[in-house]
Amino acid sequence: SPTAKPLRKPSFRLFPAAIGGLRNFTHLRLYKNQLSGSLPEELGNLESFVDLELGNNQLSGPVPAPIGNLTNLEV
Repeated sequence: SPTAKPLRKPSFRLFPAAIGGLRNFTHLRLYKNQLSGSLPEELGNLESFVDLELGNNQLSGPVPAPIGNLTNLEV
């Protein structure tokens, strides 16, 4: 499906701000990927998201306010 792309062992360690351009994505699973740093505000652009899994990483900092735009996100 155009909204489901497998991403295994990404080569990046910081959460990429470019992720905000993937507006049709509904699921993003980046758990256990040793990501560090903070979440980019661009994540709030992904209004179609229903599933976001980021556990078991080394993310830090506050959750950006634009993530409040993700009204379809299931907690």
